[in-house]
Amino acid sequence: MNPKMALLAGLLVTFDANAAIGRDKAEAIALQQVPGAQISGGGLEKANGREVWTFDLSTPSSRNFTEVVIDAESGKVLSVRVETPADQVGKTQPL
Repeated sequence: MNPKMALLAGLLVTFDANAAIGRDKAEAIALQQVPGAQISGGGLEKANGREVWTFDLSTPSSRNFTEVVIDAESGKVLSVRVETPADQVGKTQPL
């Protein structure tokens, strides 16, 4: 692994380790919000001074995504929002 990638990987592990709710638990919470969905992307982000897990969920029957935002400290679902493909244009994925 090149040094830049090793540094980035170390930062990601440190960032994830700070969350009280781990990725696996956050994914399970997100999937409960949209039965039959799969996680197509997401990760840990900072929003309004707090760490949150943000996931995009997709279902086979729709081109839309459902964005689920979960508080990384408590596991509380903060928002569930349907996004069309047009809403996704230019959206970057979290680290």
